Amino acid sequence: MYETHVLRDGGTEYFGRGVRKAIRNVNETIAPSLKGVDVRNQKEIDAHLIELDGTENKSKLGANAIVGVSLAVARTAANSLDVPLYAYVGGPAACVLPAPLLNYINGGKLAATDLDFQEHIIIPVGAKSFSEAMRKGVEVYYCLGQMLAKKYTKYVLNTADEGGYTPPNQIGTITEAVEAGRYAIDNGYAVMVSERSGEPEDDSIADIAVALNCGQIKTGAPARAEHTAKYNQLFRIEEQLGSNARYLGRRTLSTLH
Repeated sequence: MYETHVLRDGGTEYFGRGVRKAIRNVNETIAPSLKGVDVRNQKEIDAHLIELDGTENKSKLGANAIVGVSLAVARTAANSLDVPLYAYVGGPAACVLPAPLLNYINGGKLAATDLDFQEHIIIPVGAKSFSEAMRKGVEVYYCLGQMLAKKYTKYVLNTADEGGYTPPNQIGTITEAVEAGRYAIDNGYAVMVSERSGEPEDDSIADIAVALNCGQIKTGAPARAEHTAKYNQLFRIEEQLGSNARYLGRRTLSTLH
């Protein structure tokens, strides 16, 4: 398993972090090769994307180009069948709302501080539902902010990449991510679906966490749109599932079967 390569433009514009090359690969290479293909054939399309790239870490087309197309295919297929994304990917058994791993204080490479630990995380495992877990988590987050401001002044309330106060294995396609998650669960491992620092407001990982029934999601603090988008989607999923929604609480910390 290789860490996938995010294709950047290099050069001086945007300090080399632009993604025009990846966009061009989508428009000029990937899109023409998929014209007329049935979007419901997710595995075949993802296999085609991997073959089209031809590298072990997706460095030719860029993992950012490939994952965007893979997600777009899954969403389009789910919309065409009029089913939620989590149900399309996970099937009728998808019903477990993940316990949120809430990142409250950042250090290391995620923040401009001298803290050695990169993330200080709280998991509301004592809650009986996802909604209750988020309520408790948000209350603790803001209580912590008040305590930090009182002790260190309000300037410590600036937030870092993950939304925490400032005193993950990337694969490439939906098929690969789901297969890797299910393989791990089938072999006795617990699985956590995680965001990547700096990602946009796309909420797909919320659906993927429920699709896998993995019981854990790590998507930053309950602050800023790129984080709250995922939590809001989980609220919507919980509402859609109604009485079928499950929240594992403390059991999410053990291996899931």
